[in-house]
Amino acid sequence: SGGASFPLWYAHYDNSPSFSDFSPFGGWSHPSIKQFSGDDSFCSVGVDKNFYPGGLAFRNITSSQQRMQYAKHVAMLKAKG
Repeated sequence: SGGASFPLWYAHYDNSPSFSDFSPFGGWSHPSIKQFSGDDSFCSVGVDKNFYPGGLAFRNITSSQQRMQYAKHVAMLKAKG
């Protein structure tokens, strides 16, 4: 119905990076992205946290060298917390 032909990005601030809480609605049978946390801080900047399986940014990286650099960058960010 209506917008169901578009990918669904929904928010549920439960601090759970998963779609386990999702129930179909409005014609959507599955989500694409979930915003699971809001108003967090990262390097003194306010951020929201989103979950999207596989990571959209990662899918756009084509070379194995770029993928390695991206993976190292993500690991560094996770280590900083």
